[in-house]
Amino acid sequence: MTVLLQTKRPSLRRFTRDDIDNVLLISGDAKVMRYIGGGATDVRKGAKNRLARFRSHYEKYPGPGYWVA
Repeated sequence: MTVLLQTKRPSLRRFTRDDIDNVLLISGDAKVMRYIGGGATDVRKGAKNRLARFRSHYEKYPGPGYWVA
């Protein structure tokens, strides 16, 4: 696991495949998605695609990007 920042309490790390349930929790919530993604909520397949896109950015664009807090 790649950790970008770690302090006594919070830390930032890369997304992993194990984060799918948390991505679905956020991207499936209409109250959250009304501000991003055009307001459309995800079902599991959409959340998997979103997670894959986040993870693909690590190879394409090194440095800051999508991180789990």
